[in-house]
Amino acid sequence: MFQDYADFCYEQIGGYVLALEDNFQGLRPQLKKADIRTTLPEYIAAAVFSAGVISFGALFLGAAILVIALGPSGIILSPFIAVVLGAVVLGGFYIYPSLIISGRASKIDDFLPFATVYLSTLAGTGTPLSEMFRVLGERDEYGPVSDEAERISRDLHTFNMDTTRAMRRAAERTPSQDFKDLMYGMIHAVNTGGELEGFLEKRSDKLIDDYKRRIEEFADKLSLLVEMY
Repeated sequence: MFQDYADFCYEQIGGYVLALEDNFQGLRPQLKKADIRTTLPEYIAAAVFSAGVISFGALFLGAAILVIALGPSGIILSPFIAVVLGAVVLGGFYIYPSLIISGRASKIDDFLPFATVYLSTLAGTGTPLSEMFRVLGERDEYGPVSDEAERISRDLHTFNMDTTRAMRRAAERTPSQDFKDLMYGMIHAVNTGGELEGFLEKRSDKLIDDYKRRIEEFADKLSLLVEMY
């Protein structure tokens, strides 16, 4: 849905947007981590086009409403309101990826301890690393971690990447610091001849401890709110 809208916006103002692309380079990694599958120029086009439509709509419709409500002085206020609304829309597009990133990171962090235990079990059975990601990617119960594993498996089996490159790509695009650390830790274990099962066992223990701590902190905050109200 959004991709279709972004394509439409780019068709309308793509030529103008390309001149602005350098000013929005900070959004490029944000779009990747937020898993917003559109190009940076298309995303900018959607933002600028949306802001323009809202601004023009507010300018003319707002002017009519304000003139009825306030009289001739309403005409003076309508351009100000149009500019403010346009700026709000642009700001919304700018911060939207970071909001998505925060939500995705939290979900990945919640599922990661259990997915890491599963990877450790697979490693203990002698399952090849490429197959570990393929199998994990097919297990829906691990939520967004399964999605990350599926993308790694695609890079390995469809694009014939080596495991190091595929895991490094996953580390670079994930919004979760824990998942990023897991990928680089696995890369180190594989490339240095370390025991992958042992590494995954230790990492899963740490992740589970962190998960328990987050649950306890949430329970404490909830208890405090209950006592307050």
